[in-house]
Amino acid sequence: MKELIFDDIPDDISVIELDTVQEDTDIRTYEPYMYTDSNFVGYPDLETQQAIYNAALFGNIIQPNTNILDVGSGRSDLLQYIHNNNIAYGSYTGIECRELLYDIATELNKSSPNIGVKDILMNEVFNSDTKFNTIFNWVFHLTDLTLDYGVSSYTDVYDNFRSILEKSLSICTEGVVFMLLNGTDAASESYISHNIGKIAEICNSMNLKYAIDHTDFSNIYKLLILKN
Repeated sequence: MKELIFDDIPDDISVIELDTVQEDTDIRTYEPYMYTDSNFVGYPDLETQQAIYNAALFGNIIQPNTNILDVGSGRSDLLQYIHNNNIAYGSYTGIECRELLYDIATELNKSSPNIGVKDILMNEVFNSDTKFNTIFNWVFHLTDLTLDYGVSSYTDVYDNFRSILEKSLSICTEGVVFMLLNGTDAASESYISHNIGKIAEICNSMNLKYAIDHTDFSNIYKLLILKN
């Protein structure tokens, strides 16, 4: 099992130095590392980021006609991962509340052959009031409930989880995938953990069909919830 080392992430993300950065930065508005670095979007390193994506998509749940909602999409790295691994899908919608990451994703996708006519980005907060023009097959929550943007200071994390889950189930036909930190393993105040037992209690209280898998990492687990 791979252990996530979150305290390796510096408080000031601007001090991160990259060994390599993408070329063709003449159209870029922000610092080069912001377009490439996994730390900048909340992952300890690229290897861990890709391993989390692989775990989230495991089981071939993405099919050629699958409509995907990526909550907390950041730079839409998941979309790039899907294309890089030649995974056929129907459409992708990324929703990102942080304007900086939304702007970066927009810049990246303008020059990317990966963005399709059915792929869109939204600069909004995902909550019970968020409006969508479509129903999705699968909803993915890969970092939006593990990175703390201040939500833990004004709401109970489990009440927030239940609210997010209820909203996700209301807009999907197949299911929802969460990647969550377990217990108190997060070594930084910037991260939120969700105890497996408490998450299971919530799912049981809602009579959900779900599976929890923590075989790939020591302190992160996948929660797969089926709609039907």
